[in-house]
Amino acid sequence: PTVPADADDAWIDYVHDGDTLFLTDGRKVRLLGVDTPEVGEHAECYGDVAREHLRELLPEGTHVRTVADERPLDPYGRSLLFLFTDDGALVNLELVRDGYAEAVVLEPNVLWADELEAAEDEAQTASRGIWGAC
Repeated sequence: PTVPADADDAWIDYVHDGDTLFLTDGRKVRLLGVDTPEVGEHAECYGDVAREHLRELLPEGTHVRTVADERPLDPYGRSLLFLFTDDGALVNLELVRDGYAEAVVLEPNVLWADELEAAEDEAQTASRGIWGAC
């Protein structure tokens, strides 16, 4: 996917785990279409690896372009977003393709669902990341 013309600008404040982060405007973001293993008290296999990878992809201060889908917030008030880097990479898709996350598409947020599910199939077949380590 390419960055939509109406994507918003944002900057990374802090990466909490492999699929949750904070933006400098104060928003807590849950990345759309992906689920990474848990960290902390309920840690799961590959959780710390996924968090560190996202921190490497999106260090504090990184500029991103954000795209919401049909439902912009989850029940916890987190912004549900897709993030693009300045080089045009869709972070959510890269996490799945490289085996740091599994694809989880929940209606009505189905933007790029086919790409996410295909990336998961590819990662599983290649035993990348969680598919080979856990």
